[in-house]
Amino acid sequence: MRAVFGLMAALSVCSLLPAQNPQASKQMRDWVDPDRSEPSGTRYKLFHSKILNGDYSYLVYLPPDYDSAPQKRYPSVYWLHRFDGNQRDGGRFAQLLDSAIRRGKAPAMIVFLLNGLGESCWVDSKDGKYPVDSIITKEMVPYFDQTYRTIPRREARAVEGMSMGGYGALRLGFSHNDLFGVVSALAPGLISEKDQPPQRIPPDLFERVMGSDLEYFRANTAWTAAERNVDKIGKNTLIRIVVGDKDTVNYERCQAYRDLLNNLQVPFQFVVVPGVKHSYPELYATLGDEAFVFYVRAMGRFSGGGVPNVQAL
Repeated sequence: MRAVFGLMAALSVCSLLPAQNPQASKQMRDWVDPDRSEPSGTRYKLFHSKILNGDYSYLVYLPPDYDSAPQKRYPSVYWLHRFDGNQRDGGRFAQLLDSAIRRGKAPAMIVFLLNGLGESCWVDSKDGKYPVDSIITKEMVPYFDQTYRTIPRREARAVEGMSMGGYGALRLGFSHNDLFGVVSALAPGLISEKDQPPQRIPPDLFERVMGSDLEYFRANTAWTAAERNVDKIGKNTLIRIVVGDKDTVNYERCQAYRDLLNNLQVPFQFVVVPGVKHSYPELYATLGDEAFVFYVRAMGRFSGGGVPNVQAL
């Protein structure tokens, strides 16, 4: 399986990082984003984490009929931002989704825009100081299901992300297959142990998140998550990978990951967007309403509030 990593040896930039400055690294951001601005259609919220013994901020998008249809329940999407990004990055997705819902091009869904501390890689740091994965999977999922009118089933719960968030979506979705039945990764940052993190990732980030431990890093890649959970994800998970063919940072990596999933005989959708570089807005703008066909397939049967047969999807 690991033969596919040979394609990555020639790549010199870690795709979790901004392409214009791959060696830039900043301090982790706050659990509570001090910027309380709300992209159109979203609401700024705080969640109290027992793991942190403190608050964690997020944004939530509620579909157009949420208040007027109090008995209705909705599928949900957990949206993960890029490296050096923040929870507001998902505002564009919420706006496009809202428009598509109103035009009958997408199913009504709740979207949770999460705070990944800028550069957490969406994993628990080895030293336990930044338990991002644990907070999401052990606390936020049950909290959101109790607080909002979600359909509390894995088949109706998606995780999507861009770049670092795409890496996080694949790793979280595959590692926590009991929680997420739908996974959408856009231009995912598919780093592996072959990237020699001390050279490809800023040393302070590699130390802060991975404890400078190559084995801990390897255990938390999207590659390892696929291999370890192949029996589960191959049977009951809808997977989409989207990348632009001009994305010099991620295109070859995504092709290599496509080969891995094919070798593992895991069904998935692989979408190449012509002429697009490493840009979330451009990916969705170029795809247009086609971007939501995946969600129509995944979540359309929930439009009446029921629970579909996953095998039929």
